[in-house]
Amino acid sequence: RNLYAELPEPKAQIRILRETSQKVLVVGTQASGVYIIDPNKKMRKAINVSSQVSSVFEDSRKNIWIGTWYHGLFRIEKNGRVRNYQPDPSKPTNSLSSSFVRAITQDNNDVLWVGTRKGLDKMLIDQEKFEHYESGSERMQQLSNESVWSLYKDSQGTIWFGIS
Repeated sequence: RNLYAELPEPKAQIRILRETSQKVLVVGTQASGVYIIDPNKKMRKAINVSSQVSSVFEDSRKNIWIGTWYHGLFRIEKNGRVRNYQPDPSKPTNSLSSSFVRAITQDNNDVLWVGTRKGLDKMLIDQEKFEHYESGSERMQQLSNESVWSLYKDSQGTIWFGIS
């Protein structure tokens, strides 16, 4: 009996591993995309990008969110459908602020928070609308740097973020 699973790409470097509430293993790689391994060890490539996977997050609706260094934010829905969110200069208020996504979390109101190289993004998931928080803006005037590296929701629902 095999006690391990092997990625089909021999040179794939694993960057991050997360188990979902459905006991599915999400494997994010350095430059070979994202693999999903079900409890029966059946594997499929869910996202095919040559970008480092920096974060994996499961929201309250069981969607899996993937942050990448150069291809923005991905959502893998329960039905397997994949959506990609990237900056769109023609719609700056309705798109991600940066394609370099480092951290993802969700607050108690089902709002998604995304830490990027250019600040903090708030996403209203159902409307697919983004709101940006950047250093120097009125909302973020106390920040010394706009580059958000980590996000954490504590047991009281407070969102903490680490900047650099």
